[in-house]
Amino acid sequence: MISKEILEIVIPITQILILVILIMYVIKTWRISSATQAAAEVFALSLQVMKEARDQEIAPYVVVYFDSVYEEKIIYLVVKNIGKSTAKDVRIQFRPKLIGNSGEDMSELPILKNGVASLSPNHEIRMFVDSTTAFFLERGELPLTYEVKISFYGGLKDTQRVTEQVLDLTADKRFINSAQRGGHDLINEVEKISRNIERISKELSVLNDHLAGGVQLRNAITPASLQTGDDSWQNIVATRLLEFNHLWSSLYGGKREKLLQPFLGKIKNRLSHITDQLLVTTSLSPLDADEELKNQVLDIVARMADLNSIRVYLDDEKTVSAFNTRGNKILSIIEELVGKIKTNTQPS
Repeated sequence: MISKEILEIVIPITQILILVILIMYVIKTWRISSATQAAAEVFALSLQVMKEARDQEIAPYVVVYFDSVYEEKIIYLVVKNIGKSTAKDVRIQFRPKLIGNSGEDMSELPILKNGVASLSPNHEIRMFVDSTTAFFLERGELPLTYEVKISFYGGLKDTQRVTEQVLDLTADKRFINSAQRGGHDLINEVEKISRNIERISKELSVLNDHLAGGVQLRNAITPASLQTGDDSWQNIVATRLLEFNHLWSSLYGGKREKLLQPFLGKIKNRLSHITDQLLVTTSLSPLDADEELKNQVLDIVARMADLNSIRVYLDDEKTVSAFNTRGNKILSIIEELVGKIKTNTQPS
């Protein structure tokens, strides 16, 4: 039988353990409750975002613009729904007033004054404003810029949607004024263009005569030149690689001032030439050529092409650093490869 002294020790310890466990339980329950509440808030926010996105996707969108049909010399006011659902109770307000051909405020027209009950997707309403000649030339200085407020209902939301636009007829007026000057200037310009075309045609004819005789290429690379003597393909590759070394180390030398035009353009043109020569040389290499060596050359060709594609700006340290880093990497690879080629081509 357990003695009284032992019970007096065990019972308080047990009560303390129960209290600790209870506290831990309360803390865990509170954390779970907080996490559940946070998850519910995130879920509610996600639903709201999805609802907003869905509303934007299917909502109506009404625009107003002037359509100047130059062939007909007529200006139309167009109201169009470019959204994906029907726009309801469409109302339009102009500031300043838009004066039509009758001299009255077009906002007093029933379709604008009372609004449009509904406007289906991709449906438009066209209203005659005036002839281009009368509006721009005969009726004095009418406003060319109008602020338009458009309100309508539709989509998932029941609230009114309001958009504002600015309509500008300045460019249309300039076009009409140019057309009214007559065809004299146009004829003169056409004659100038005709004379220039004739001159260019003559120059192209002369150039064509020169090209007809063929173009002589310097240092032409042929399969025969890659097969024999000192002009073996490995020696040609080494020569081109050393040409890059000279270009990068001596002509450029990492000097920032040489990254300006026209010197930068000359560097890139020369680099492009070396890249093309290496590619041609490798493609015309003998059938028994060292495949590993060919792959190394092609890797250098790819790196040179990548280097040549970098747009370098002196005020952008990242582009300058990338240009120098990749060029220095190519230089180190070339030095190793040239040493290998010299070893391969030395007489045994």
